[in-house]
Amino acid sequence: MIRDETSEWRDTMVELGMYHKQLMRYAKYFNDEQIQIFLFRDFIENTRDVVRRLFDFIGVNPNLEVGTNERHNESSRLTNARLYQVLYRAWSPVKSVLPEMALERLFGLRSTVRSFFFRSGEETKPSLKVADQKYLSDLYDQPNARLEAWLEHDLSHWT
Repeated sequence: MIRDETSEWRDTMVELGMYHKQLMRYAKYFNDEQIQIFLFRDFIENTRDVVRRLFDFIGVNPNLEVGTNERHNESSRLTNARLYQVLYRAWSPVKSVLPEMALERLFGLRSTVRSFFFRSGEETKPSLKVADQKYLSDLYDQPNARLEAWLEHDLSHWT
């Protein structure tokens, strides 16, 4: 999808990966002491330490013990992209004319329908093709170099 420059999703997906650009929007309005960046890899490797630093940053007792073993918002993968895109295109204009109350009532139905198109859990995640890896590496090389310099943190494991 990302390599397909005609895809309506491509630009959005690429833009979401431009972390430096996104963080600069925050840096425009907040000083360094008001921004704290945590890397997912650090969270996975040392969850307690990252949670402690996060709590300290937001003014919560850093010694507070919280359960970190339960999974939430697990990643999922799209099982039928074409059909999902057709339904998404059909739903978008309908959604734009429905009153908020109707949208709230339809949320459960929407979630049920959406669950048919996404699978999560223990399923094997698709692997990234070597050509796609190279494409993404080239695409994000310069933006990630800027991010690495701004964070003063090694991100070489991203490539």
